[in-house]
Amino acid sequence: MRRYLVPLAAAALLALVAPAPAHAVPYPAGTPNLTASPGTVTVGGTVTVTGSGFAPGDPVTISVTYTPTALGPRGAGAMVPVAYEIPLQLAQVVVTPDANGDFTATETLTQVGTATITATSASGLTASTSVLVLAAALPTTGSSTNYLLVALVGSAVVAAGVLFLVLARSRRRTPAESSE
Repeated sequence: MRRYLVPLAAAALLALVAPAPAHAVPYPAGTPNLTASPGTVTVGGTVTVTGSGFAPGDPVTISVTYTPTALGPRGAGAMVPVAYEIPLQLAQVVVTPDANGDFTATETLTQVGTATITATSASGLTASTSVLVLAAALPTTGSSTNYLLVALVGSAVVAAGVLFLVLARSRRRTPAESSE
C-alpha cells in the first residue's frame, strides 16, 4: 500500500504546485447603444450616428431603412396611415469600433419618411434608432413683392394725377372767371 501512496502524494503535490495554463474567458459585451443627432432633418440632410457598447475592433455595418410617412391634412410629417409601406434600404457603411467599443459615422438621408438606422456587428450585436426625414420646403407661389413699396408707388401716381388735374382746371379758366 505504501508503494502506491508515495507516487499518489507526489502526483497530488505536483498538481497543486505546477502552473495550470491560463484560459481566456471572453468578456461579455454589454448592450450596444445607437443614437442619431439631430432627430429630425430635411431630405438630403446629414445625421451623426454614434454607437457604443460594441466589441472593440469588431466590424459594424450601418444600414438605413426608410418607411414612408404620409403628408396629410395635419401637416408635413404627420403620422397619417398610408395605404402602402415599402421599406427601402440603401447602401451600407462599415465602421470599426475603437478600443472602447465606440464609433461615430455620418449618414446622408435621402428619402422622406422615417429612417431607421441599424448597426449590426460581425459578432451579432445590434442596435437601432430612428430619424424623421421631412420633405424640403415647398416652393413659394405667387408674388413675393414688397407691398409697402407698391403702396408708396401707387400713392405717388395718384398724387401726380390729382396735381395734373388741378393744373389742367386752372388753365381752363376763362379771363372773365378770373376777374370775378
